[in-house]
Order: sequence, then C-alpha cells, then structure tokens
Amino acid sequence: MKSQLELPQRRRPLSITGIIETVAEQNERVTIRQLPDGDPLPGHMEGREAQRIRLSVPSAKITDFMLGAPVEVQCEQFLYLGVILSLEDAVLVVGIEHAMDRAALTAIRNVWHESPEL
Repeated sequence: MKSQLELPQRRRPLSITGIIETVAEQNERVTIRQLPDGDPLPGHMEGREAQRIRLSVPSAKITDFMLGAPVEVQCEQFLYLGVILSLEDAVLVVGIEHAMDRAALTAIRNVWHESPEL
C-alpha cells in the first residue's frame, strides 16, 4: 500500500508576501541560523514589510552573522530561507527567498520516510 501525501488544504494559493503578512507576528519568537552550519540562536520578529522581516537577536551574538549570508528562520508555523540584507545594533533585516509551511514539510518528511525502497 502506498502512502499518500496529505498537505494542509488552502482556499487560495498564498504568495510569499501573503504568507509573511498572514503568519509572521510581531514579537513572535524565532530561531535564526546562518547557513550552512551556524548555531541556532533565539530571536524575536520585530516587523515585516513586503518580502523582508526584521529580527532582534542577542547583541552579543550579532557578530556571528555576515551581511549577504544565507539564513534559516524558524517560527511556529513557517520556515523561512533568505539572506541578511542589513545588520544594525541587535537587529537583522532578512530578505525572504522561500517560505515553507512546517506542517507541509512534516507531511512530506513522513511520506519520504515511509516510502518503500525501489
């Protein structure tokens, strides 16, 4: 018996801007990690505009990030992939390239691991 991928149903497709406007809440806790192998650090969503999000991180750790570096930002419902556009005091501005629903990612991972080897 083959497993079927069951993704959350949506009324209409969401663009990346729609996802950011709908999901990313100000003061929401996030985890940010510089790719490919940076340590995850806690932070808070400070704001958003178009395809950019502003994140506050501990000021002692701001030096762990580099301008233009790819980053992964995780919040409760979404995983964002983007690049650091600016570093200012303890605030990072990240340009969002991809936004993925974490429930959909979990469903894909479950099907992937349940799939029989060919």
